[in-house]
Amino acid sequence: MGRVHWRHRRTLRTLETPKMDIWTLWQGRAIRYFEMIDSASYARATGLPAAAALGD
Repeated sequence: MGRVHWRHRRTLRTLETPKMDIWTLWQGRAIRYFEMIDSASYARATGLPAAAALGD
């Protein structure tokens, strides 16, 4: 778990939110990576409606 902070180039809005990275390792090698962030914060930063970020 960690935090992410970035600014959207078009809207210039910033996002600072917790994030989680999930790595799958097999025989000492990373074979899969999955990242999760707060989708509502992402929607605000990009100017999308919150429902669009959630896939509704």
